[in-house]
Amino acid sequence: MNTFSTQFNAFEADMKKLKQDLRKLGYLERPVGFIIFSWVYNLTFAIIPAIIFFYNENFIVKVLCVFLAGLGCVGIATCSHNASHGNSFKTKLVNQFMDIFGFDFIIGISSRFWDNFHNKLHHPNTSIVSIDPDTDILPWFALHEKQVENAGSITKIYYKYQWIFFPFLVGFYVIMLQVMGWKFLLKKLIHFNILDHKQRLLHILDVIVLAAHYVFWIALPYSFNFSITEILILYIGKNFISGMLCFFALAPTHYVRDALYFDEEILKLSYYSRQMFSTINFRVGFFGTPLLNGVEHHLDHHLFPQVSPSLCKRLGNDIKKIAQKHGMPYRSLSWLEIIIDSYRVIMKPKVVDNSLIEKYITKLS
Repeated sequence: MNTFSTQFNAFEADMKKLKQDLRKLGYLERPVGFIIFSWVYNLTFAIIPAIIFFYNENFIVKVLCVFLAGLGCVGIATCSHNASHGNSFKTKLVNQFMDIFGFDFIIGISSRFWDNFHNKLHHPNTSIVSIDPDTDILPWFALHEKQVENAGSITKIYYKYQWIFFPFLVGFYVIMLQVMGWKFLLKKLIHFNILDHKQRLLHILDVIVLAAHYVFWIALPYSFNFSITEILILYIGKNFISGMLCFFALAPTHYVRDALYFDEEILKLSYYSRQMFSTINFRVGFFGTPLLNGVEHHLDHHLFPQVSPSLCKRLGNDIKKIAQKHGMPYRSLSWLEIIIDSYRVIMKPKVVDNSLIEKYITKLS
């Protein structure tokens, strides 16, 4: 990597200059109209089909309602992802409210857990296997060869054939995050005395709103005399659909083989340079826009998470020019391509090798 240090330094300098110019270039604006539309659009899909589910006896209509409710929850998840970065609305309080409303109340994932898991660990340490929690979905699947090497003999056999089980288990992604969130909260509550006043209030609020999630999705329909069987079919079904789609919306930009995995030595490389090798954009059509809410511009988002993802397409043009100037990779695939390539990684987990970045750099004279 020392061979390319001059290129990395020049790239870093231009990226820092772009960061300084974000406000002047209009990238710190908040396109509130589209953001509100997206929230309303996805809430409609999350809630209305759920109501129709209970009042319709047709099996096909019920299946469609479960699917649409799951689809709406994906849209709420991507909206909440953006709000958790503070890039949706102008005031911190509104962003925080929408973050808690979306993740805790609608999806049932602890917003405190998400902030730690995604914003504090994943973003600064993208694809560093010893730090980034996104590189570890054990014991369900091994994503890189080190995980296979460290597994027991029976587990290694499972990992050899994990691609068979992946299509059936990936739908439990949201449920897995719900469980992880509760574990995170319980640990924090056990050590409640070491939290500062603000953190205590946020964790208490987290528990209250998560409880309200179960009241809304389970207790409220039960109070209307709907059967617990139907309630659980809707709840688990929509979680399974949203889990599958959330995984393919948020994860594959780092899971494809060309999004490299690193050990901690990569921390010697600047943040901006690391992101160019660990994250890939993907392209969606018109109908995917209100569902994904800009997370498809994932590389641009990782480089400048303070920018509203709905502005990242324009920002990406500036980043791409800087990348090309310095021989750095700026990659974008179709959504189908990243899903297929992520599945190939499940079939054959990635290697962890920092030196692989050299094959993606254009050597400049």
